[in-house]
Amino acid sequence: MIKEYPVNVNDYTKEEAPYIYTKYAEEYAKERPRLEPRTAGTIACFAGQPLQHGITAKAWTEAGFVVER
Repeated sequence: MIKEYPVNVNDYTKEEAPYIYTKYAEEYAKERPRLEPRTAGTIACFAGQPLQHGITAKAWTEAGFVVER
C-alpha cells in the first residue's frame, strides 16, 4: 500500500502503474486539501495502489485527470 505521495514514475513499471496525473489533476487537488497531492507526471493512485485499467481509470481519463504513460 502506498503511504507517501507523490509517487515517482521510476518506482513502478508501466505495467504496474499505467497512468500518471495531468496538470489539471494537480490543480484540482490543490484546490481540495482533503485530497493527496496529485503532482503532474507522477503515478496516479487509487485506494493506496497505482491506478489500474477499469471503470475508475476510464472516468479519470475522460475527466482529464490522468493519461496513460
